[in-house]
Amino acid sequence: MKKILLLVALVLLPVIGFSQNDGLFSLENGKHLTFRDVPIDGSLNAFIAQIEVKGFTSLYTADDYQGAVLSGRFIGKDVKLIIITTPKTKTVWKVAVKFEDQRNWYSLKSDYTELKSSLTVKYGEPTSYEFFSSPYEEGDGYEMTAIYAEKCVYTSFFEIKENGVVIGYLSLSINKNDSQGYVSLSYEDSTNAAIMRSEKDANMYDEL
Repeated sequence: MKKILLLVALVLLPVIGFSQNDGLFSLENGKHLTFRDVPIDGSLNAFIAQIEVKGFTSLYTADDYQGAVLSGRFIGKDVKLIIITTPKTKTVWKVAVKFEDQRNWYSLKSDYTELKSSLTVKYGEPTSYEFFSSPYEEGDGYEMTAIYAEKCVYTSFFEIKENGVVIGYLSLSINKNDSQGYVSLSYEDSTNAAIMRSEKDANMYDEL
């Protein structure tokens, strides 16, 4: 489980810079983005307790409370849920949904495209980057090789607003692991992402 947490956290950790109710996506009538009606905020244990009520099962919690991994069902699929906290106060700021591994490019793209379509209906057109880098191109039969070689970029960013105020971002992407690919969907709360950046900078200054 440590490997799952560290791998996905490293892939999804960068904060997006340019940056409803039970179902795909929801917002709280306040300043925090939510996942399954649970505000992305507060302590790790408190957040996990609320998510478990939604049917998820805890698999692993880091000793330093930097994050946790749960399993469950999301939009009818088996997923891993990765929760990430800020470095000092251990405030939840990001939730990432990791869908099942795929060995086939067309299955990966289908999952990505289906989710992107649903998100676009809900939140409008995203900022998307979708391309293969030389020597690879879609349709050449080497799409999965391109993913492993980090020559495939499929990412869409959605800015989430409430009453005209940006409260968070959704990031949809195709990623790689050791031998397969997977689709991930991350929820990033703007308020706590700012706290994360501040605490990260403070930790760096403390070590200088």
